[in-house]
Amino acid sequence: RTRPSSWRRCAPQLIAGVRRHSMELDKLDPNTLAILGLILTPLVAVLFFWLGLSQRKPKLIGSGGGSGNIQIPGRDVMATSVSIRNEPTFFGMRAPRDTAQIESARLYDPDLKEYIGPVLVWREEGTNTCVSRVAIESGKQANLYVFGKDRWSQDFFVFSGTALNDPLPERLTVLPRDKRDYEIHLVDTIGRRYKFRITARNGDQSVSASFKLTMHQRLQMISRGLRMIRSAFRVRQ
Repeated sequence: RTRPSSWRRCAPQLIAGVRRHSMELDKLDPNTLAILGLILTPLVAVLFFWLGLSQRKPKLIGSGGGSGNIQIPGRDVMATSVSIRNEPTFFGMRAPRDTAQIESARLYDPDLKEYIGPVLVWREEGTNTCVSRVAIESGKQANLYVFGKDRWSQDFFVFSGTALNDPLPERLTVLPRDKRDYEIHLVDTIGRRYKFRITARNGDQSVSASFKLTMHQRLQMISRGLRMIRSAFRVRQ
């Protein structure tokens, strides 16, 4: 009941404001209007062009991670992977994205300010094969292997290999036991870069990896929570 009455009070003011601005535009001479058109037309065109590119550009997000035993001959190895998803949304609305053609993935140490270890590998969907390049379609995700650890060992290393059931390379990049903060850097075929901050926790049997939330993701979570609260109140009413 409150909303209609407040709208009735505001409506005359809004209508008066629109009429006032219309009258002000009518007072402008044709030359001024033509100049405004010349200025605004390219600006609007650039804006829509930018929105079109942004809407199509891949939107990669870290969507989780986990560790599990892999069948390495003669070793009891736990491998840690993270999932990267190409999210098909734009300003909260569902929208198709271009396929992300990832050329390389590297582990980065923000303290040393340098890349560590070899190029990271992705699991080829439906197989145990590991590849250094991957295509992530809109709405799909891919698993990237980051860490490895011999079960019950105190050390862990940057995962590397050609398959999840093949012997590991003889020389592995062993990481500091208490090191926690790393970044994953992805580069696609046209040079676009994607950065993800992760936290590694070296456990007794395996290494866990979790994504650090960005400010944008925190705001999205708050917005999603507020929408859920509003929906709950509407159901009760």
